[in-house]
Amino acid sequence: MLALVLEEVHTEAARERMDLWVDEGTLLHTPLLAQYEIATVLTEKLAKERLSKERVEEALRIIDEIDVIFHITPNSARAIELAIAMDRKRASDAAYLVLAEELGTQVWTFDKKLCNNHASRHLTKLIE
Repeated sequence: MLALVLEEVHTEAARERMDLWVDEGTLLHTPLLAQYEIATVLTEKLAKERLSKERVEEALRIIDEIDVIFHITPNSARAIELAIAMDRKRASDAAYLVLAEELGTQVWTFDKKLCNNHASRHLTKLIE
């Protein structure tokens, strides 16, 4: 969601993918964790003066308008299991994968390493 509003390397690809999902009527799902990850990135950019307070507020308004279904924490035990299988020290990426497993869908990401990882390969699609 941040790639849609921050004018970064992946912004054009994110907008194209989002437009496609909207046109197809695709429902978007994410763990509630995403809200905190968004807040963390925006806080860091504001603290480092890479974004103004007004730009942060604008980004939050735009993100709030995206029609996304937020899910309370998926199965934490499974997230830990996947994180360990992916040789990660944090379970945050795995939370997205667990939700995808639970919903029988895939995670779309810019993270090539996550897409190439043996433990997540069947659950991820790379946005290019």
